Amino acid sequence: MAVTPLTDGHPLTRPWLLLATGAIGLSALFAVLLVVARTPLLQQWFGGADLFHTVLVLHVNFSVLIWLLAFGVVLWSLALDRLHPLLDPLAFGLVIAGALLITLSPLLTPPPQPVMSNYIPILHSPAFLTGLCAFAAGIGLSALRRLAAPVGSESGARSGWLAALGLLVALLLFAVTAWRLPQPLDSPAAFELLFWGGGHLLQFVYLLLLINCWQLLQGKGFSSLAERLLGGITLLLFAVALGLALLLEPGSAACREGFTQLMRYGTPLLALPAVILLWSPQGGVGLRMSQLLLLAGLLLGLLISGDNVSVTAHYHATNAAITLAFMALAYRLFAKLGLGEVAGVWVGRQLRLYFAGMVIYVGGMALSGQLNVPRKVALATEGQQALAMGLMGLGGLIAILATLLFVLLQLQAMIRHNPSPSRHGEQHETSS
Repeated sequence: MAVTPLTDGHPLTRPWLLLATGAIGLSALFAVLLVVARTPLLQQWFGGADLFHTVLVLHVNFSVLIWLLAFGVVLWSLALDRLHPLLDPLAFGLVIAGALLITLSPLLTPPPQPVMSNYIPILHSPAFLTGLCAFAAGIGLSALRRLAAPVGSESGARSGWLAALGLLVALLLFAVTAWRLPQPLDSPAAFELLFWGGGHLLQFVYLLLLINCWQLLQGKGFSSLAERLLGGITLLLFAVALGLALLLEPGSAACREGFTQLMRYGTPLLALPAVILLWSPQGGVGLRMSQLLLLAGLLLGLLISGDNVSVTAHYHATNAAITLAFMALAYRLFAKLGLGEVAGVWVGRQLRLYFAGMVIYVGGMALSGQLNVPRKVALATEGQQALAMGLMGLGGLIAILATLLFVLLQLQAMIRHNPSPSRHGEQHETSS
């Protein structure tokens, strides 16, 4: 299928890209503390469990929710040809305000009360919850903008359009679940029930954004038949998710099992055809490494045998695949949008470093899962558990350094592309 090249999008494409880059950079700083907390011999330098969980909540929200969905808006904006004078600035402003409130919430309402709900962990405080609602409203408005525009014929257009639809369905699932909850939302336990169904659906949204990104990296669209197949599978998954949320009681065993099975079978059903259709060296090293990480995540999902860090290994491999693809596309977009260009050799080095770090990290986490290390706790370990978690700590540090390098390379490219007025004046005087 013929495709059109990347376009400049509308005027907010660049601010959304900078916001997404800032989010992944901030998540890396939070991750430094988490790696210290879970690495043997370094744990004694870290604070108590409450501080660990507070930082974990912030890290997850910035490394997954804010980074991935903000970059999703970047992808959506590439399909828009004009700026809406009210909705686009409002959406961006809501997301910025929400991200700031989430960041500052531990300081605004101390002491924070971390709630380690799956998919969207929270701090049970008015500031955090207000920030989360503002962020959701901004992303929802952006999804509406993409949904109202024509699907388009450019590479990845249909998968991006379906991702916007999925985001809105996920928000609907959150609203339906909140309405049907058997307990009030002022109870911390209610948030696990609230985010269970919609959180599962968000994983499909991330996968669709990944497919959109892969197609842009390769400059190759699906055939008409493959496009229709992708749309049919996606709409079926959305319909099943909505039916589960409407028909089953939130928190019931049937509801939890239904969404678990939907994710178990729906993820490979959606992802594997895309891997097969887009498996090619033409998209560059970022595309290939992203696909390998996704395949590793799917394999690890089949090996899950309990509520331990093997679940987290599957989750991190999948999200790392998405992050790596987004990083690769971000380099192209920075140059395309006039923000600056990073030397190709450094692009390859940074992407390979991130890939290597995540392979080691996920491998150590998968091994820890086989040794039954529990999830979401910072604890001292001995023997084989210590070795496995030490491997995880090493991989985590490498991945963090690679993420920080990604942000620093972008900053350096921007500074070189837009020198300060004083430096520009000095250069002009020297040339004169």
